[in-house]
Amino acid sequence: FFFLDFSFDHPNILAGQGSLGLEVLDQVPDVDAIVVPTGGGGLLAGIGKLIINFYEFFHPLIIEYYFLLLAVAVKSVNPRVQVIAVESERAPGFLTSWKAGRPVFTECLSTLADGLAVSLVGANAFATAAPLVDKVVSVSEEYIAIAILRLVEMEKAVVEGAGAAGLAAILQGLLPELKGKKVVIPLCGGNIDTTVLGRVLERGLVADKRLVKVWLTV
Repeated sequence: FFFLDFSFDHPNILAGQGSLGLEVLDQVPDVDAIVVPTGGGGLLAGIGKLIINFYEFFHPLIIEYYFLLLAVAVKSVNPRVQVIAVESERAPGFLTSWKAGRPVFTECLSTLADGLAVSLVGANAFATAAPLVDKVVSVSEEYIAIAILRLVEMEKAVVEGAGAAGLAAILQGLLPELKGKKVVIPLCGGNIDTTVLGRVLERGLVADKRLVKVWLTV
């Protein structure tokens, strides 16, 4: 027996998720850009009346891309804010669709950012978000690992690969235009297994050229 609970589709749930965009503007009113980890994973969101009556235009609006929608909410209130989507280069579903101008099935390979691995962009998500996105970039696995490492070392924060993708884009040098700007990067999740975390941190140290492995055969 298989049961699906669609309680996440309730307008109040959608409005609550979309209101995170207002939190960004409230805490950082002069933000220049928001770098958004982009993917699916069952999280759905909508924009409520709280955001300049945006809900009235798109009711009912069901969006797969929860954190991308956060950026859409910000954009709807302040159009000058740059919206930049980030995903793993091993699961570039949104980038492929963005270039094609429509949702396109994309093969997803194994990635540290498994929370962003979506083969087919939701139709509503794409139609709503694509016109408002200023740029889409894909990050490497090495820089996702380095980003996780940096967050542990410098922020004392345990963040999963999907949540660290935004920082990875900065560290990889994919967004040089943001130098000197005020940037918001949502850290969208800390669901990383402790046994995996150790291996990822080691991988980050190797990628950061701070750890060298040597194999000797005697």
